[in-house]
Amino acid sequence: MKRRVSILLFFFFPTLLFSTPSSILIDAKTGQEIVSHNPDLVRYPASLTKIMTAYVAFDQLKAGKLSLDEWITITPNSVANMPNFKLYHKPGASITVDQALRAIIIKSANDAAIALGEHIAGSEQAFVAMMNKKARAIGLEHTQFDNPAGLPHPRQFSTARDLAKLARHLLKDHPEYAYFFSTPYFYFHNRKYKNSNKLLGTVQGVDGMKTGYTQVARHCLIASQKLEDRHVIGVVMGESSFHRRDLLMVYLLEKQRPTLAQIREAERKIHHVRQDLGVVHYWAVQTGAFRTRKQAISFNKQLKKEHRHLFKKQNFFTRLGNSVRLKRKQYTTRVGRFASKTEAQKLCNSMKKKSLSCVVVKNK
Repeated sequence: MKRRVSILLFFFFPTLLFSTPSSILIDAKTGQEIVSHNPDLVRYPASLTKIMTAYVAFDQLKAGKLSLDEWITITPNSVANMPNFKLYHKPGASITVDQALRAIIIKSANDAAIALGEHIAGSEQAFVAMMNKKARAIGLEHTQFDNPAGLPHPRQFSTARDLAKLARHLLKDHPEYAYFFSTPYFYFHNRKYKNSNKLLGTVQGVDGMKTGYTQVARHCLIASQKLEDRHVIGVVMGESSFHRRDLLMVYLLEKQRPTLAQIREAERKIHHVRQDLGVVHYWAVQTGAFRTRKQAISFNKQLKKEHRHLFKKQNFFTRLGNSVRLKRKQYTTRVGRFASKTEAQKLCNSMKKKSLSCVVVKNK
């Protein structure tokens, strides 16, 4: 009855469920709950969905219906209206199943998730049906999928308890593919993509699994931890920042829940450490704003080519952000990483003398 009420709240009053995070820690061997907080609240799973996407693909690999070196094609559907977190491949391009799985699990690439699903089942809808069939088969009572990427949709929901059960079944059924979740980075087209799970290599025993984020789902994480005497799986959903999400998971793995004072103190320490490392703030010169990443990259190349003497060895880069005035996402083009505003302003002044538009901005 309690779980049924949670589902009704999700559909009719979804904002009520976003005010508090959900968490659960289970024994990976027995599935027994160790500690939890709101584990049955129905929420958007964000990219934690991709664990099921990988699970179905692993089933196909084990059945001999798919191979890691098999080529799949990026389709128009897999890149259409796709938000950030993708490989930026054009329709018609090809990647291997191995590359797709690494992109899905490590980079959380949405386009790769949909392309892989289409390759396996013939269409995105048919693959989603396979995902939901698998969910029912392993006993996920309050989970439903609408897409393989984890994009928000009223028909895409789960709970911390169900996702812990999902992770446990995947690791139990496919231990030979667990390495995908513990891989710290991978290279694709000469670019290095790091695993977004910050607990890998920093918290003893943590060997996977997956992060997730959307505005409505907020920050989510599933983590597997193996120590000498135990193997546990933790799930955190709906935290307000990735720092708080990671902190909650660290406490969860110790069978505890942090107090608000402990969270604030940890965030303060993280902030000061980042300042000491010089990575919190730096100054740059913003040179333009564009609707697409392709336009931004093209502008940077042209600017660098035409004014090579002015910029010398300065670094050119793009940033994805939100335009408050236009109420949409935009890609800004920027130059330099300066320690002080004065240095950045000096470059901007030189640009203005050549009739080039610019503004000094602080990066975080």
